[in-house]
Amino acid sequence: MKEYPEVLGEGATASYGLTKWNDTPENNLAMLQVAVRHYGARDLGVLELDGNTKKLLHKVVAGGQRLVLDTDDAMPVVTDSEIRIPSRFKYIIAMAQPNSHDVMKSAPYHLALAAQQQNCGPLSYYRTFVMQEFIRALGWTALAPPSANPLWMSSGAVDSLAGMGEHCRLGASTNSPDFGTGAFRNYLITDLPLAPTKPIDAGMFEFCKTCKICADLCPVSALSTEDPSWEGDPNISPSLLDVPFAYKGWRFNSYRCYKCSRCQATCPFTSEREAMIHTLITGTISTTPIFNSFFATMDKAFGYSEIRHPDDFWGNLPPMYGIPAAYNQ
Repeated sequence: MKEYPEVLGEGATASYGLTKWNDTPENNLAMLQVAVRHYGARDLGVLELDGNTKKLLHKVVAGGQRLVLDTDDAMPVVTDSEIRIPSRFKYIIAMAQPNSHDVMKSAPYHLALAAQQQNCGPLSYYRTFVMQEFIRALGWTALAPPSANPLWMSSGAVDSLAGMGEHCRLGASTNSPDFGTGAFRNYLITDLPLAPTKPIDAGMFEFCKTCKICADLCPVSALSTEDPSWEGDPNISPSLLDVPFAYKGWRFNSYRCYKCSRCQATCPFTSEREAMIHTLITGTISTTPIFNSFFATMDKAFGYSEIRHPDDFWGNLPPMYGIPAAYNQ
C-alpha cells in the first residue's frame, strides 16, 4: 500500500507555520477561476459529488484498478487492485483550454494533430500540476487522474453538469458556447470546499440535431448522423471518456476515429468568432431554434468548414498558442 502518486501530499500550510485557508465555497470558486486563467486555461467549472454524480466515475479505471469512494483513509491510497479516495474529496474541478485554432483548421492533415499534442501534452501536465500545487499551498489536497487525462470519469457528462458546455454530436466531447468543441480538458478531485457551477442551456444540443456538419465531413464516418438516442451501438467502442448506454445523446465510434480533429475544426461554434454569422448564431439559437438549419447551411456556404492547407499556417504569424483573441474574452 502506498500514497497515490498523483497526490502531491497534504496541504503545505502546516509546514510553514501558516493557517489553513478558509473561506466560503463561492469565494474559493472565484479564486480558482482567476488562478486557472493565470496558469493558462480558459474556463473552470465544479461538480459536487453526490449519490447521483458519483455514478459518472468509472468503477474500474484505465489502469485496471477498482475506484473506491468515501473511504476513511487519511489520504488517497493505491494498490495494484484499487484506488481509494477519502469521503472528504467531494468536488470535481473541470478545466478547459481551446486548442490552436489555426492548426486545427488544417485537419485532416497531420499538422492538425499538433493542436491536440500541444494542449494534451506539456501544457496539460503543467496546468494540472500548478493547480494541484496552488490548492496544496492553501492547505488542501487535489488529486489528478494519471497522465492528466480524464480516465477516471465520463468527462462529457461531468462537463455538461458543471456548466462547461453542452453534449454534442461528437459524443464524449463537450460543445462550449465560447470556443466550440476544440478544447482539451483537465480534471482534479479535491477536498477544498467549492460552490458547484450550474449546467447551461445555450441551445447547442438542439442545434446539433439539424447541423450534422461534423458527421458529414468525418473522413471515417465515426460520428452518427441520426437523432440523439438512449440506445448505444453494441458494435462500437464509445471510449473510456463516454458512458455507452446511460444517456440520451450521441456516441462516436472510437474504433474508426483516429483523432484527426476534423469534427472539432468544422463545428460552427469553433469557427472564427469574429465573423458576423457566428456572433448571430451564438446570440440566437437558444431563443430561436427555428433558424438552426439555416445557420448550418450558411456556415457551409461561407466556407468555414473548408480545409486549410498546412502551407497557409506557415505563411502567417499566428496568435499566441494559435488561439484568436475573441476566444479569450
